[in-house]
Amino acid sequence: MGNETVSTTAGKFDCIKISYLKRTKIVLKTTTLRITEWYAKGVGLVKSEAYDTKGKSYGKTLLTKIVK
Repeated sequence: MGNETVSTTAGKFDCIKISYLKRTKIVLKTTTLRITEWYAKGVGLVKSEAYDTKGKSYGKTLLTKIVK
């Protein structure tokens, strides 16, 4: 989806932004989520958001600290 700068308590990161659909099936129920993730070179995953097809949030992840 392109490049985007993400600011967190761990710092400011120049990221590549990707988005994809994830479908899971448990018994007879299928759930489809839109996952958007931001990755920074040398760091990895910086931010992640998941929403269902109706726009309901299913979770978020945000990098808060880097320990070396």
